[in-house]
Amino acid sequence: MSAYVIVEFTVKDPEMYREKYAPVAGQTAKAHGGEVIAAGNWEVLHGDGSLPSGALVRFTDREG
Repeated sequence: MSAYVIVEFTVKDPEMYREKYAPVAGQTAKAHGGEVIAAGNWEVLHGDGSLPSGALVRFTDREG
């Protein structure tokens, strides 16, 4: 059964995020069997959002 991780964050320096953090984060997830399904700014449809951006990562199982 797949396992999902939701990561919420605030990007304070978009250029640094794109150049330094995002590629490494994706590679790290992939190295552990993960796949980034979505990443970017959230659109809160109901309730209050805690942080404005995030990512959804799927792993093949909880052991990944």
